[in-house]
This record gives sequence, structure tokens and C-alpha cells, in this order.
Amino acid sequence: MTHTQRITCILASTASLALSGCAPMMSAPPATPFSAEHTRESGLSVNVQTQLMDAQTRADRAGGEQAFTNAQYWFRRQDTVFEGTESGVVISAGMMSFLSGGGYIRHEIKGLPEGVYIGTQIEGGWIWAGGSLPIAVRVSDGVWLTTQPSIRYASFGLVHVPAGVSVELGDHYRLDAESGAHAMGWLPNQTDNPMFHKRVYVYGGLGLSRNW
Repeated sequence: MTHTQRITCILASTASLALSGCAPMMSAPPATPFSAEHTRESGLSVNVQTQLMDAQTRADRAGGEQAFTNAQYWFRRQDTVFEGTESGVVISAGMMSFLSGGGYIRHEIKGLPEGVYIGTQIEGGWIWAGGSLPIAVRVSDGVWLTTQPSIRYASFGLVHVPAGVSVELGDHYRLDAESGAHAMGWLPNQTDNPMFHKRVYVYGGLGLSRNW
């Protein structure tokens, strides 16, 4: 291999690592709907995830359990023409992929009781795609319980089941806390295993959003 070929190989490997596809770990954006006076939101969360292992798997794996940490940023906007429709972008940095990004579009289901939000969401990005059902229930003034079960074609989780709470902090900020599990992710480049693995990952995340 020539010097030029070696450099090209290193650059290609680095780019591949830097752009490793991975779906967001925490629901992004959270299921909480826009308030009547806001049409834009940006948010940032920090998340930690680890794999659930039985005793045999833990004994076989060198180093035992390992935690993965990442950060997520999202920006979303409410459509001013189509009521109840929003869209936005999501960017993840850290593990399990170094850097990944994508977008989504969400539609509100109409005719629900006040204080109950259910939507349908289609999302996708660099080597991941899926659909989810964002659900938020207001339990008191400024406090929402949330979930956003989803099915994704992604590396570490086909099925994503979260549960969270969102607390409004004044007129423009919101604290989002969430935990959940990912399971049955896609196994690329592994011909000696089933297409989807049986690993289960659990995670927790904390985010802060600003609305305007």
C-alpha cells in the first residue's frame, strides 16, 4: 500500500466513524406539545445508556457492563399553515455513534380531551428511520407525563419504549426527564448472526428546552 493509499484509508475510516448512523437515544423532541403562544423550540439533553446482561454474558464479556453517554440537540417549529403539524431536526453526538443527525415530522390527532396530546411521527436520518406515537398527558399546571413508543430501523434498537416527565419552568423553559429501553437493534456487517440482535439497553436522560 502506497503512502497516498494509506492516508486515503485512514481518512475514509475516520469519516465512517464520525458519521456512524444512530437513532436518538432519548425521545427527540419530547412528546410535550407546543403551548398556544409558542411556535419554536430548541433543546439539549444528556443521556446515559447501558446494556442489560445476564450473569453468563457479563462473565464472558471483558470489562463487564459499559455505559454509553451522548448528547442530543433538537430544533422544532410549528407549521403556521397546517394546524397541529410540526417538524424539526435532531443531532446526536457521543456514543453509541460519534455523530448522527436527522429530521422528523409530527401530526397531532384531533378531537382529544383537553390536556391530552397524541400525535403520529415519522423520523429518519443517517442510517436510521422509524415511526413513533408521541403521547403527553397534563397532570397539573405545567407538568406533563410523556411516552413515545417507536419502531425504528437502527443499529442499537428496533423497539424503543420510554417514559418521562416534563415540567414547564416559567413561560419559556421546560425540563424534560426520561428513562426507557431499546431492544432488537439491527446488526450491520455481521453475517454469522441473525439480522436483529436480542440485546436490551436501558437509558436515562435529562434535557432543557427553550420555547418562543
